[in-house]
Amino acid sequence: MDCAICLAELGGTTRITAGCGHTFHLACVQGLAVHGHTLCPQCRAPFSVLLPRAGDPAPDVPPARAVVANRALQLSFLCTETETGKCAGVVVLHAPHEDHRVGVDLVVLADVSGSMVGRKITLLRESLRFLIGELTPRDRLCVVPFNDHATPLAPLKPMNDENKAALAAECRVLDVRGGTDIGAALLAAHRVLSARRSFNDTTMVLLLSDGQDNDAMRTAVTLPLVCCVGIGSDHDAFLLKELSARSGGTFAYAPSDALIPATVGAALGAATSTVATEVRLKVKGEEELVGAFTDGQTFYHPFSSDVGLPVTVALTYKDNGGNAREAHAEFDGVTMSETSADLIDSHMQRRLFMRAIKSSVDMARGGDMAGARDALRSCKETIEASRSAATELCASLVADLNAQLERLVDSRTYHQSGGAATGLARMTSHTMQRATGDGLLYATQTVADATQRAVDATQGV
Repeated sequence: MDCAICLAELGGTTRITAGCGHTFHLACVQGLAVHGHTLCPQCRAPFSVLLPRAGDPAPDVPPARAVVANRALQLSFLCTETETGKCAGVVVLHAPHEDHRVGVDLVVLADVSGSMVGRKITLLRESLRFLIGELTPRDRLCVVPFNDHATPLAPLKPMNDENKAALAAECRVLDVRGGTDIGAALLAAHRVLSARRSFNDTTMVLLLSDGQDNDAMRTAVTLPLVCCVGIGSDHDAFLLKELSARSGGTFAYAPSDALIPATVGAALGAATSTVATEVRLKVKGEEELVGAFTDGQTFYHPFSSDVGLPVTVALTYKDNGGNAREAHAEFDGVTMSETSADLIDSHMQRRLFMRAIKSSVDMARGGDMAGARDALRSCKETIEASRSAATELCASLVADLNAQLERLVDSRTYHQSGGAATGLARMTSHTMQRATGDGLLYATQTVADATQRAVDATQGV
C-alpha cells in the first residue's frame, strides 16, 4: 500500500493511522500539519491524533476501532432578529467526531455494458482495485458487474489480504459487452444483502453507471443506503437521482472519465464514516429528509418565525445498529445572537439556491431554456444582494450558479455538458450539505487530486 500524500510505499517507515482508518507516513502528516492542514487528504475527516513535532519519537497509534452503534446526534439553535422584526434562525444538527471508523458492508454495482468501452472501463477497473486496497478486514465487499445480467464476482467477504488479492484479480480482467439492466443489478444487490447472517455498522450499495434503463424504477426491492454515480453525459441522471433519493443516499456526477477514481474514493470515505441513516428533521411541522449523516458532520436547517413564538423540532433516525432513535427540542424564540446573523442568512440563501436549481432543471427538461436561465439569474441577484453575500458559502453558491448558467447557453450545450446531471448533483450536495462548489459530491478538488494520484501511481494509468 502507498502513502496517498507522497505516493511512496509505506513499507517499514514510521506510519500514522487516522481515526478514519487511512494510513500515511508520519513525516508526510507532520509536513501537512506545519502548514495548517489537519484533515485526512483522502476523506477530509479531522486527524484525531496529536500530531508530534519534528524530532519527537513516533507515537504508538492503535488501529481504528468500530464505531459505537448508538451514538446520539446533537440538536441546537441559532437565532437572530431580522429588519422586519421576525425571528430568523437555524436548527443545528451535529454528529460529534469520534476516533473511530465504522465497518461497512459494501455492494458495488459496476456497469460493464458496451458503452463503458475504452478508458472508462480501464479507470473503473483501477478504481475498484483502489477501493479494495483501502478496505480493512472489518469491512466486507461484494462487486457485482452488470450489463444485460448481474452476477457477483464473489459473495460478500471480509477484506483480508487473501480475499483482497482474489477480488482485485477478478476486477483486473473485467470486460465490456451488452446492454444496461440496472434493475437486474439492484436485484442482485438485494440477494447479496438478504443472505447475510451478520451485519456490519454500515451498509451501502454503490451504483456506477453511464447508461439508461427505463425499467429500473419498477424493480420492487427495498435496499439500504444507495449511492449512485453517473458517468459521462449520456446516463439518465433523473433515474439515478431518484434511485438514491429512495433511501436517503447521494447522487454524484463524474463528468469526465478521469474523475471516476475520485468519485469512487469519495463514496468509500462517506460509507466508512456514516453514523446515522434515514435522518429526518421536522421543524414547525415541516419535515425534511436529511438522509445519511457522517461522522463530524454539521447540518443547518433554516427557519423563520415570530419573535417569542416557540419553535418545536423533532428528529428521527436510525443509528448504525439499526435502532430507531428520536429527539425533541423547543426553542423559546427569544434568545438572539447577532453574531450568527450572516451564518443564518447564508443558509437561507442556500435554501433559495436549491429551489432555483430544481426549478431550472425542471424547466430545462421541459424545453424552457429561457425560463431555466431566468430562474438562476434571479437567484444569483438575490444572493449577491443579501447581507451574507461575502460569506464563503454564498460565494460558492454564486460560483455554482455561474457554472450552471454556462451550460444553459442553448439546449445542445446543456445536454452535451451534462447540465441536468450537474444540476441534480448540486441539489443533492447542498440538500445533504456534504460539499459545495464544482467539486459536488465526489470530493473537494484536494480529495479528487489525491485519489487520482493514488490510482495513477499505483496502477500506472
